[in-house]
Amino acid sequence: MLSKLEEIFASFNSGILECKTQADVLNFKAKYLGKQGLLSEILKSLKDAPVEQKKLLGSKANEFKDLMEKRVHEYRSEIELIK
Repeated sequence: MLSKLEEIFASFNSGILECKTQADVLNFKAKYLGKQGLLSEILKSLKDAPVEQKKLLGSKANEFKDLMEKRVHEYRSEIELIK
């Protein structure tokens, strides 16, 4: 499950660079961080993970989530400056 989490994070980092407008960034954010998003699905599946992995996976997922939200905010600011 950790490899899946890292795969989602890598995909997010490469995909956000393809966003050209504020709307693109918000749609992209929803795809990964929304209620039905890819990261949310991982967080929901933590209940099925072995006890010893829950702590590691939970902290890593939250770390990635924070980094993704920060990157979305930064990228939206960059797009705003370009306009």
